[in-house]
Amino acid sequence: MKRFKTGVARWLVLCTTVAAVALFAGCESDDDDDDNQQPTYSMTADYSDDIANAWIQTARQMVKNASMSPPRAARAYGYLGQVIYEGVVNGMPQHISLYGQINGMPQVPATNPDLEYHWPSVVNKGSLDILMYLFSDATPEVQALATAQFDAMHAEYEQILSTEVLQRSEAYGQLVASIIRVCADQDGYATNHNCAYTPPVGEGLWEPTPPAFAPNPLEPCWGQQRPFVLDDAGVQCFPDAPPAYSTDPSSQFYTEMMEVYNIVQAADPEQLAIARFWADGGGTSTPPGHWLNVVNIILNSENANLAEAAEIYCKVGIAVNDAFISCWRSKYLMNYLRPVTAIRDLVAGAENWLPPITTPPFPECTSGHSTQSGAVYVVLEDFFGTVSFTDTTANAQYPARTFDSFEDAAWEAAYSRIYGGIHFRFACEEGVTQGECIGQAVLALNFRANS
Repeated sequence: MKRFKTGVARWLVLCTTVAAVALFAGCESDDDDDDNQQPTYSMTADYSDDIANAWIQTARQMVKNASMSPPRAARAYGYLGQVIYEGVVNGMPQHISLYGQINGMPQVPATNPDLEYHWPSVVNKGSLDILMYLFSDATPEVQALATAQFDAMHAEYEQILSTEVLQRSEAYGQLVASIIRVCADQDGYATNHNCAYTPPVGEGLWEPTPPAFAPNPLEPCWGQQRPFVLDDAGVQCFPDAPPAYSTDPSSQFYTEMMEVYNIVQAADPEQLAIARFWADGGGTSTPPGHWLNVVNIILNSENANLAEAAEIYCKVGIAVNDAFISCWRSKYLMNYLRPVTAIRDLVAGAENWLPPITTPPFPECTSGHSTQSGAVYVVLEDFFGTVSFTDTTANAQYPARTFDSFEDAAWEAAYSRIYGGIHFRFACEEGVTQGECIGQAVLALNFRANS
């Protein structure tokens, strides 16, 4: 487990901690009369999940409007989930901070047990601050989504809270976000985001794909990001090697290539509907945002409280972040070609073939949709159990789809990439397996004091 080491970072935490004392700790009473009964303050579970849901939806809209890439979006969702959870965990008596379990996370000072905090206000301010940091390069219009969300809830809370409680709660949310930001500052993003990269050239290796033939693949160094729970070396949960490239019609590679081609050529309306429903391409909340909306759907159906929402949003955020890091590491170590490249090269008469879903500009193996879906379904089934649900995430464009379980949805998401003509079967199935391993790593975290 990584530890917070640099002198500058230590200084930042020290400063925020000292500021916290001034902002939210309050003055100790001189009254030592033990006969005075301490007041009972509200716990996190006493509140609805509305504020957590609202900020997740705000983040999804910001990702959509900023056209943020899936790896970056997964990172944003991951840090937002941690700010929400760490912000309210002191109001959850059976739960503990993730300090010492999340790679690089500094310790968040506890709230003062003798003082009252309004946990939704903590979430409101912490979420604003971490999203403004994560979207610091976004347009003012995108950033305004966060400030509008904060202002609306702040105005509502002003009507029901004392100035003292509101200020103390928001100060604590600000503190939590500042400490999680220290973790984010050191996760490698400044170096890894849009790094310089020259793709290797050779038979069976990735090359720019039609129709755009974009020469620069997306986020080639993302696999070097520090994950939240996986080992930094990238060995944990690493997938098996893909089938060797071959022009032999009897080979596994050729067979899987022809499977993609034949499925697309004979695709029925249901397969195309599945491909489009799970596409989650540019201008959407991205694949991890799709799964976070599923979480929102389930929480609403179960009338969940803030404590439940904080825990599951944190877990899913960790899962998708680490899934994209692990997946991207395998993509750029293997540099495997995409189906469209192989089909145009090897299938007679298919020189200008295009799949129904545009191939994204990065290597094949493993499938990002599949990896993150495998990770998330493991986390969700552990938290909610086997639940049937209707996914309305893409309802504005495509009809809702109903599933008997999270696992069923994950496998449909995986196979949607075959129906869309952009992934081989191996990349999808191995991706789900990779994701399941990541999901188990998330479940190994201790969220409860007696775990």
